[in-house]
Amino acid sequence: MTTADDCPSTPSKSRNMSSATTSSTFNTNANIGTYLSNKLDLLPRSAQFITLASCVFFFFGIHNVLQEAMINTDGFTFGVMLGWMEVLGVTLCSGMERSSLPLIGNGEGRRPRLAPLVAYPPLTFCLLTSSSLASWSLNYINFPTKVVFRSCKLLPTMILAVIMGNAKRFSMMEVGSAIAVCAGLITFAVGDWSLST
Repeated sequence: MTTADDCPSTPSKSRNMSSATTSSTFNTNANIGTYLSNKLDLLPRSAQFITLASCVFFFFGIHNVLQEAMINTDGFTFGVMLGWMEVLGVTLCSGMERSSLPLIGNGEGRRPRLAPLVAYPPLTFCLLTSSSLASWSLNYINFPTKVVFRSCKLLPTMILAVIMGNAKRFSMMEVGSAIAVCAGLITFAVGDWSLST
């Protein structure tokens, strides 16, 4: 019989267990994220998945509704700036999370950086460009089409991973699933274009 200790743990759970056996320099129990993560660890694995998936859909739904409301405002022509503000918000919130602020920070900023600092500017530039161009595209397509096509990045990401020498090899089932998703997106776009003309 499998016990809770035999199941893979979340990163926060592993960090808390390791911090209990090592130095207590980082107070990981002092922020909301760790508290919620520990509560989530008490649920069965299926309930954890359903809870997290529901939260992703809920908050992405709110994000998309608010973004569409801003884009549809008469006279709003700042799609690129909207992308910049999204990246700025992500930067500020992640900085606060890594800080030692009470209830928010987890103290990760004190730990040694694992990735080299030079890796962050190209990543930020790619995220900024992607978000800005996606918002700018709303001048030419409707919002559902934009959301659907953003989901189409699966296949290009897999191709780039292979070109860049990613050690993981994709199975035929994974490749077939990605092609099926992209085919569905193309069908959706053709149907949307037919209704628009």
